Amino acid sequence: MLGAQNLGLQPPAGKVAGGTGLDELNDIIVTSSGHVVGIGSSRFKDNRVRQGWWLSWDTKDELVEIQLGEAAMYTGYDALLTIADEGYLAVGTEFISDEQQYDGLVVSIDKTGNILWSKHFGGVRWDWLKAIVPDGSGGYFLTGWTDSFGSGDSDIFLLNIDHEGRELYQRTFGGFDNEWANEALVLSNGTLVVAGATATYSIGGDDIWILGLDQAGAIIWQRTLGGYLDEEAQSMVAVNDSEFVVLAAVAADRTNKQHLILIGFSNSGQVLWTSTLKSTGGLLATDLLVLPGNQLVVVGTSLSEASENSDLLLLGTDQRGQEIWRKTYGGPATDMGMAGVVDTDGVIYVAGKTYSYGSGDGDLWLFTTDVEGNSLNQVIIQGD
Repeated sequence: MLGAQNLGLQPPAGKVAGGTGLDELNDIIVTSSGHVVGIGSSRFKDNRVRQGWWLSWDTKDELVEIQLGEAAMYTGYDALLTIADEGYLAVGTEFISDEQQYDGLVVSIDKTGNILWSKHFGGVRWDWLKAIVPDGSGGYFLTGWTDSFGSGDSDIFLLNIDHEGRELYQRTFGGFDNEWANEALVLSNGTLVVAGATATYSIGGDDIWILGLDQAGAIIWQRTLGGYLDEEAQSMVAVNDSEFVVLAAVAADRTNKQHLILIGFSNSGQVLWTSTLKSTGGLLATDLLVLPGNQLVVVGTSLSEASENSDLLLLGTDQRGQEIWRKTYGGPATDMGMAGVVDTDGVIYVAGKTYSYGSGDGDLWLFTTDVEGNSLNQVIIQGD
């Protein structure tokens, strides 16, 4: 395990945007014109209203921030996908009624942040969409979890929609307990891989659950991995035409800090290798990136052993998950990594959440680094 180098980035004066409470981005992409576009949510200061949030940053001076839709009791977005003409599709969840009904939400957004159409998917309980990928036929696969349908408390929820948001089919996967999905990926052989966790089929607690599905949503293969602790797949990337890598989090107990596991798979679902990443205080992760040359970068959070504070974490590994470098970024309070993306030149774009800088209520921190995590540019986006 390599020691982390804390860069202690002191941000420039913040640009005023977002709400007066917690502002965060859960997914970011880089467009062909060089803009960073992100999706997430913004809370008002009393934290009772959470509104969808779209943001575009050209990494120089221009910053465009738009609240998506009307203020609701809860609207949040978790994943973003570029479609034709630099438009976007975003997925998440939205509050529907006082009976604890939340529906999975899909919105089509033009390149300036205007909503073109929105669709809700769900039943009478809580349904959440966490990931979106093209299906290869002009439509899209959406996945997350559902309390409204399926066999147990919650099940993995899979939807196939066309380019206008019309449902083609839906599937659920699970048993009597809780199952959920955080990520989806279509492999070079056409297999749809869905990654998350299962309590029904676990050895103990929650275990990593990876499903390989055909285009009709039928299971081709599945893998359950874990032990007596809670394990959960968080992110996933293809590293070449025959392999993909899953990033998973392992919960803490009395003898173990929270830590991470990278797992390499063949396209047929066979485990090729595993690598464990630890620190003295514990690690959390939200995203996994692949660099030119197939090196990997984990985006997450490094927890302090001595306090409740944390730093944003970037951790670089080789293509077999062996650590090469580790850097943390932050100040005197809590700072967390939320999402990242790599452009064609190898520049890493990172979206974080900071309580050290800005207004102190949880503001968005955007910055760029080179392939070794050295900071290139940054901006704080805070409330009034």
